[in-house]
Amino acid sequence: MSSPIAWKLCLFVLFMLFSLFLVDFSSFAELDLKINEIMYAPSAYLGSNNEWIEIYNAGNVSLNLSSCYLDDKTFSKAEFNPQEYLVLVKSSDDFQKFYNFSFVPISVSLSLKNDADTINFSCKNSSFSYAHIFSYRNNFTLERREENTWSEGFVELGTPGRENSIFNFSSDYSSLIINEIFPDPFGDDDLLKPLGEWLELYNLGKKSVQVGGLILRDNDDENELYIAQNKVINEDLIINPGEFLVIYRDSDSDFALNNYGYERVRLFNFEPTSNGIKEKLLQEVSYTGSTSGMSWSNVLGNLYLTPPTPGKKNEIVSDCDWLLQLDINNSIYHSKDFDFEITASRFYGLPLNISVQGLIENEYGEAVKEYSPWKNELIDDQETRDYSPNLKPGIYQISFWYANLSCNDTDESDNKVSRLLAINNYYQAYQNDLSIEHIYLGSDNKAKWAQQVPVKINLYKGNSSSTVLEIWAEKEGKLVSPKSKFNAYEEFKNYTFTLPLQLEPNCAHELVQDGQVKLIAEGFGKRVEDSFLVSGIDEDICKDYGDYIEKQEKEASALDKKIHPAYNIAESPSSATTGSVFSIRVDIFNEKGSHKYQVWSYVYRGSKCYSCQTDTNIKEKSEEEYDIRMRNLQRLNLNEGELGLANMLLKLDSKMEEGEYKLKVKIKKDEQKTLKELTQAIYIVSENGNDLEDANNNLSNKRILQQSSQEEDLLVGKVDTGTHFNIPLAVSSSSGNGLVVYESNQEKSRKLMPYFLVVSVILVIIISFIKK
Repeated sequence: MSSPIAWKLCLFVLFMLFSLFLVDFSSFAELDLKINEIMYAPSAYLGSNNEWIEIYNAGNVSLNLSSCYLDDKTFSKAEFNPQEYLVLVKSSDDFQKFYNFSFVPISVSLSLKNDADTINFSCKNSSFSYAHIFSYRNNFTLERREENTWSEGFVELGTPGRENSIFNFSSDYSSLIINEIFPDPFGDDDLLKPLGEWLELYNLGKKSVQVGGLILRDNDDENELYIAQNKVINEDLIINPGEFLVIYRDSDSDFALNNYGYERVRLFNFEPTSNGIKEKLLQEVSYTGSTSGMSWSNVLGNLYLTPPTPGKKNEIVSDCDWLLQLDINNSIYHSKDFDFEITASRFYGLPLNISVQGLIENEYGEAVKEYSPWKNELIDDQETRDYSPNLKPGIYQISFWYANLSCNDTDESDNKVSRLLAINNYYQAYQNDLSIEHIYLGSDNKAKWAQQVPVKINLYKGNSSSTVLEIWAEKEGKLVSPKSKFNAYEEFKNYTFTLPLQLEPNCAHELVQDGQVKLIAEGFGKRVEDSFLVSGIDEDICKDYGDYIEKQEKEASALDKKIHPAYNIAESPSSATTGSVFSIRVDIFNEKGSHKYQVWSYVYRGSKCYSCQTDTNIKEKSEEEYDIRMRNLQRLNLNEGELGLANMLLKLDSKMEEGEYKLKVKIKKDEQKTLKELTQAIYIVSENGNDLEDANNNLSNKRILQQSSQEEDLLVGKVDTGTHFNIPLAVSSSSGNGLVVYESNQEKSRKLMPYFLVVSVILVIIISFIKK
């Protein structure tokens, strides 16, 4: 064959072979359409029209939807490319309100049932039918896994147009095992996590498993524990391959693991069937009895008692850890008050027969007491012994230790305990102290008969059972005043208070003559004395002595006559800086009988409160209404004739204009609707102001003038004779120096008498001159 012919034959053969490769292989291409995700029962939040179905083209060929059917309904012409998602929606407008979708969904006629349904989607010769038991109106979708199983998704509102949230998770729960059971913790079994009972699951598989919705049951079928986010730490219900998940009982009242006798634990899953949803048993383990603080752990397929290892690999150990605890509250005691407790505890390991010895040594190392709280006795969890030795004053060391533990204790540092202590019968037995700090007299440093004299007392109560302090006045051995009382109940506390001293009228000097009167304060094993001058009588009280005596006799016989309480702002600053915190003290002298008082305070100007930490106006509200002004509310329960002290803190607003404000104190007695109000001025300067001292001085003078006109501030004293006296309060300035600023109407009239006489004389002279 010539060369040209041969070349032609070769070219022909090559052409025929090449033609074979031009055959259309599209008929062999794979068509793989999958219903991928279903939103079947949207909540009211999404709207009932927001049902949708997601289709996924898992094949390698494109498809025109005009040849497809959804439950016998056709589609308009739409191209569906490989590896793409297509979302079929009931309402395109409603869908696009909630989903940021990169392409336009296809509107179709949908009506999905909320409990169960079957969806048929077919293209050419391919048909898909899915049936499932659905959850209802929880805004989660049904999603397909990679292994073509279905379950509820993890993401609220679903994942339209992207990979499903459960795609890479396994539906094969057979890879899960119950790995550890903790039935008998130290303490109560039903405590909140991470305390109380718990179980541990382990994933033996190669894919992550989501365990939300699985159920644990004990031996009783009615006792169940749903695995949910609130039963685990960090709310994570996914178990990755080779990892653990601890599920806590967390106070569940249905599920309870037995501490004694036989118990079994079972793990169930829900599976849909043609007859509805049914439970499937995944695994079951059982044990008999338990030991406090120990777990039943799966080691190589068998259960053993081991120390608990939540979230970690189980290990069989023969070690133990026992500890001793010596409970001694203080380091110094009185002989009669000293006692202690010794506790032996097992932290982990099996119960053992133990022996414990103890010793008390004095400061010279001599043994004064020996103890053997346990002698080869079986202890399961822990036991306690208490002792009350009668020790002489001195310094001691108490020691207890384990004798020959039969296990390998991994921490011997707590196998012995020691404490040093002292016995001192004078510990905290401090002596009481009593002093008269000030007698509030007038500017002439004397008092008149029938006047009320406030007396400021300092008392320190130590270790004393006494509760009553009395003050009175004497002259020449005769009582010239009733006794005023103060009750102090708390030990080891300082008390500073003002008590009223009511002098007898002594109008005709029938008791004693004018002169130095002895003031006596007595109580708590102490007696202190002071003196002051009494000269003259109260003309108004004594102007009709006979009427006065008759009145006094009637008052003395009327034991049930009502006594009015008295109130006083005893301590408060004259000025303060913006944003500062200061304290005030209000004294309440109680009337006849026992009463309850509520006291609160605030700073204001106009209708706005500047210590309430709010812009709330202080316009009067119902007295039954507790508002923000009552944030420093104090409550006092006072017996008859008792003085109560209410200490309160006020924090000023940081933004206040400089100037004068008002400090108001409100007092509510029992359930009375009418409140007692005390008001005084306070000057506020800016935080960087330099004129605080001047403002303080100016306002202090102004406050004294204001308080001198407040005749309502009366203190009522209760005396043993049953006679009641009205006594003016001593008002203390911010510096603590007491000033008597009360002046009665009678005293004011007496001071005005010279002026009336002068005016009368002038009028007489003028009239005489006119007649001439």
